[in-house]
Amino acid sequence: YWHLIGDLTMPVLILWGEDDQTNLVQSGYAMQDAIPGARMVVYPEVGHFPMEEGPVQVAVDIDAWFSTLPKGSGRVE
Repeated sequence: YWHLIGDLTMPVLILWGEDDQTNLVQSGYAMQDAIPGARMVVYPEVGHFPMEEGPVQVAVDIDAWFSTLPKGSGRVE
C-alpha cells in the first residue's frame, strides 16, 4: 500500500502507541510523512491499541482534530 498512500487527499489522523511492538512507532512517522497533511498523535507508554489503553484521551484527541477540519471535509456537525 505504500505506493498509494501518498495519493490520499482526505484529512488523516494517525493515532499510535509509542510502545507498540506490533507496528513500531517509526512506521507511524513514515506514514505521516507519506500522507500530505496527515497529523499524528503518539501516546507515551501505550502499546498497539491506544483506543483501548487510553480511550478517553483518544476520544478527546479525535474530537479536537475534527474541530480543526473545514466544513464539508467529513467534519461532523
